[in-house]
Amino acid sequence: MSFSQLQSLQNGPEALSNFLNYGPANYVSSRSPSPVTSAETSASEPEINARRSRRTTVSRKSGFTAFFGVISSDEETPRRARRDSPSSEDLIASSSKTGRGRRVLRKRSSKMRSIAISDSEEEESSSGARKGTRFSTRSRNTVRRNLRERNEDDISENDDTPKTQKFFGAKESFHELSESDAFRQRHRNVCEVCHVIGDDKIKGPLVFCQGCTSAFHQACLGPRSARDHLATKVSETLFILQCRRCLGVAHGKDSSTPHQGRCAICNIKGNMSKPIKERLTPKEEQQLRQKNGGKDPITPYDMTRVNDIDNVLFRCTTCHRAFHFDHLSEITHMTWQCQHCATVPGEVGAIVAWRPVDTRSDAAKDEDREYLIKWKTKSYNHTTWMPGTWVWGFVNHHMRRAFLRSDKSDEPRRTLEEAIPEDFLRVDIVFDVRYATVTPNSGSKRTFESDLERVEDVVEMYVKFKGLPYEDVTWDTPPDRSSHPERWEDFKAAYEDWVKREYTHIPSQEALRKRISHVRKQSFSTKVVKEGQPDIMTGGQIMNYQKDGLDWLYYMWFKQQNAILADEMGLGKTIQIIGLFATLIQYHKCWPFLVVVPNSTCPNWRKEIKAWVPSMRVVTYYGSAFSRKLAQDYEMFADDDPELRCHVVVASYETMVDDASRRVLSKVPWAGLVVDEGQRLKNDKSQLYEALSRLRFPFKVLLTGTPLQNNIRELFNLLQFCDPSKKAESLEAEYGTLSKDNIPELHNTLRPFFLRRTKAQVLDFLPPCAQIIVPVSMAMVQKKLYKSILAKNPQLIKAIFQRRDGGKSLKQTEKHNLNNILMQLRKCLCHPFVYSRAIEEKTASSAASHRALVDAAGKFQLLELMLPKLRERGHRVLIFSQFLENLDILEDFLEGLGLPFLRLDGKMTSLEKQKTIEDYNAEDSPYFVFLLSTRSGGVGINLATADTVIIMDPDFNPHQDMQALSRAHRIGQKNKVLVFQLMTRGSAEEKIMQIGKKKMVLDHVLIDRMVAEEDDGRDLESILRHGAQALFDDDDSGDVRYDPESVDKLLDRSQAEQVMSPDEGNQESQFSFARVWANDQQNLEDQLETVEEEAPPSADVWEKILWEREQAAAEEARRKAETLGRGKRKRTAVDYATEALELSPVKSRTEREAESDTEFRAEAAMESESDSAPDLDPDEMVQAAQADGVLKATKGR
Repeated sequence: MSFSQLQSLQNGPEALSNFLNYGPANYVSSRSPSPVTSAETSASEPEINARRSRRTTVSRKSGFTAFFGVISSDEETPRRARRDSPSSEDLIASSSKTGRGRRVLRKRSSKMRSIAISDSEEEESSSGARKGTRFSTRSRNTVRRNLRERNEDDISENDDTPKTQKFFGAKESFHELSESDAFRQRHRNVCEVCHVIGDDKIKGPLVFCQGCTSAFHQACLGPRSARDHLATKVSETLFILQCRRCLGVAHGKDSSTPHQGRCAICNIKGNMSKPIKERLTPKEEQQLRQKNGGKDPITPYDMTRVNDIDNVLFRCTTCHRAFHFDHLSEITHMTWQCQHCATVPGEVGAIVAWRPVDTRSDAAKDEDREYLIKWKTKSYNHTTWMPGTWVWGFVNHHMRRAFLRSDKSDEPRRTLEEAIPEDFLRVDIVFDVRYATVTPNSGSKRTFESDLERVEDVVEMYVKFKGLPYEDVTWDTPPDRSSHPERWEDFKAAYEDWVKREYTHIPSQEALRKRISHVRKQSFSTKVVKEGQPDIMTGGQIMNYQKDGLDWLYYMWFKQQNAILADEMGLGKTIQIIGLFATLIQYHKCWPFLVVVPNSTCPNWRKEIKAWVPSMRVVTYYGSAFSRKLAQDYEMFADDDPELRCHVVVASYETMVDDASRRVLSKVPWAGLVVDEGQRLKNDKSQLYEALSRLRFPFKVLLTGTPLQNNIRELFNLLQFCDPSKKAESLEAEYGTLSKDNIPELHNTLRPFFLRRTKAQVLDFLPPCAQIIVPVSMAMVQKKLYKSILAKNPQLIKAIFQRRDGGKSLKQTEKHNLNNILMQLRKCLCHPFVYSRAIEEKTASSAASHRALVDAAGKFQLLELMLPKLRERGHRVLIFSQFLENLDILEDFLEGLGLPFLRLDGKMTSLEKQKTIEDYNAEDSPYFVFLLSTRSGGVGINLATADTVIIMDPDFNPHQDMQALSRAHRIGQKNKVLVFQLMTRGSAEEKIMQIGKKKMVLDHVLIDRMVAEEDDGRDLESILRHGAQALFDDDDSGDVRYDPESVDKLLDRSQAEQVMSPDEGNQESQFSFARVWANDQQNLEDQLETVEEEAPPSADVWEKILWEREQAAAEEARRKAETLGRGKRKRTAVDYATEALELSPVKSRTEREAESDTEFRAEAAMESESDSAPDLDPDEMVQAAQADGVLKATKGR
């Protein structure tokens, strides 16, 4: 239906008018006072349709057709009229047009909209206010995409946070200064931020600081509210700038840092070092602006001081220190650097030490200090004392912070001798040299002696210094012979070793085979073996038993039989191997040899070889890729010659596993292989085992003090490595079950490969060692924590508590979870604070804090009684623990007792360790106790000045504890050694020690005829179950309590204990003779009983665990509800420990033995559980500790 047809209807004009004015949703009756004519309708139709098209909330059917119904179009209507009056169908259809059509339509609609708006404004102005116009004053929030109903958990705590009003600072204006202005010429013409020279069209003109030579583009100053610079309005059109360094902003935040508004020479503040006005926040500035009629207030200031060159200090562009111009030379103003920065020899490598400028001051501030700087690419011979203000401005803040956190910052070092260790100045290895003159007598042939004589002609040397890694290699000048004769001798020896590289060649393999073949045809006892040690072994005299070991190794090489030297720790296996090398090199011209050792012992092997046989050339091949490349290019080979230029290469385990390094070593025709800590090869699937098996060696020697640790298969793997014809799998199948019939046969199989001697056999002059296992009981707080840890994983613990013999073995995931729980129990048994420091009660009283620390753990209660009595008797004590956090607590404990101590752990450098050991071993040393970590302090350390060893927590591998006690029970010990191994009765520790005894006996399985079962998870179960029933039954009848009298009797009886020595037929380790102190009988009992597999606790024990856990959870929820009320619901912190596998971060025994200098940190065991005790808060722990103290006091009466 067309417009003409619609108008011809009776109510057509009225309906058309209603549609055009109000749309289909509104109906205006025929009584409307303003009828619309067709002409007016046709004229206004485009504008109104355009207005309708803007409403996106109206349905598409609310157009012309929807209002009047579907009527056939009027074919007689001209198309031009349709174009002039588009209907709603036209607008809808336009959405399917091409992009160009849509753009044209949008332009047309926009034009129509503007016309309609202008018309409406005219109507509004003529008729006054518009009628019927609806609007809202609500502030519209962003519509959520998801319209589902939100729960309380989905509502953020910040939803109701009111939005703060933003304030804006003043609009700053700075005068642009001409190039000829004297104030501008005094300044540096470069922006401090963007480093662009001069004014910039985009960033604005340079703004010059009133107090120093710094300049900034106006845009580079940054927002007024976020910068530290201060801009002050001094007139209606002028702001002036004071930079943050002139104002000493950093000094205001930390008073120990230097004020950079002072002159670095005279220490007088600059004229503009004080702010012209007080620094205000944008809010405060806005309030002042409102009070001042909307204008920024003007700060009263003497305008004669604006842009005054006399107020300007010179500021170095490098260290940013300030100077008065009359303190500097003209060239300084040209380079914009102070004298220190202009003459620095290079980049800062490290901060070595500090000292006060004035010896009478405490030097708390940097400006009162001098720092010793070590430069990159320079040795410690060229360190420089630099002012603290220079260091603060020049040195990277990360380096400064690291130095201040280190021990080097604790005490001042007033001289270079105090600050720099002597080893940092002693030459270790010479890689290359430069001579002052050309080679003399160029026509004559070079010889070893002639090259040695040129040592005086060396002007530069490329060297590594002792005590420093390969990464610190540098070019340096040789030491002065007259002023430093010891350093000169070290350089001369290193130079000789470098010259020797040119004259060291691998012997011809064909000639070597002929010589060896000829030797092996002779009688070993009459023709081959020598009576004394080799002549080239000039470093000392070996002992008789070591000569016997050397002859045995020599004989094994003679008959081409690989060997396992299994002497007990501390008998000098290294010296015996060095003697073998010297013998083969001197008598048979047989080399080179490859020695594979732990990474941390590579330097020590080189040192020992050079000390015993100085003529032998040895190279260490370990460390980073840079270190190995350096050794390869300068020591192992020369001038791209593939021939090896040394007698011995000492490589680390990691080097042998590395493919590139192994390829280099595989090209060398080795004469023999030595593997230190040979137990690393106990797993025939390990990377090291496979890597060494790929290389060919005519002779192999394994060195190990502990050939057997866990099971017989490990021993068979060592045999398989020495003799591939003996298959470990076949040997295990044949001798898996030992009997009277097959033990002699196994004896005969093992004997040809092994040489095993103990200290008790060969060191008859060594004082005896009494080893006592001292049981203690848990304190009340430990019992509560122990029970709570056991209940953390209900399903798993319930399964093992109800498991019967013959049941299924644990899954791998269950083993991991059990390991995690066991680690938490061990931490609890050391001290509850090792588990979590949140348990500790915070108090300002040191006495109360010490009392709480002691009362929280049974072992510390015993130490409180034992240590003062040991000191009275003249003993010196070593205390070992596996947990670094336990050593931290022991430090607090010893400070509370007032006992002097030292500490050594894996976080210390090798030089720091050596210095600490020397301080403890020094004559008349004041230190009574030495705290050591079992892993770092148990290897390669001589502490024979101590005669008492206390082991705080047993290791799963008892050989680690044997290593620890060997630090005191060794050559040089003059007194009887007392070893006290603390063990918590009725806990996991007691079971660990029982299993440890089985492992020690396994070390002598052929003698004691014991079968070692592999750990299938039952050990973990038995450890966790051990003592649990008595603990949850609150049975205190077995608790051990000590008083001063019982401790006196323990020490008296231990000192009088006569340790029997094993005979030849019983080579059992001394660990097996450890006896247990029975406190109730005041006597020593026989060895720790091997408790048979315990029956699982009764079913009601587990019910009690669950009941206690539920009660504790309910009580905690009630207490929180009382404290906090209902409040807004928080998202629950889910503990996934019972639902998902948490891989145990406890390293496998193989991995731990590989890292001889690493520590086990307690928090690394299970980070999610180390923050706080499970279902226990600190208040409960403190109450339990106090209850424990009251109970003891009551029973003591």
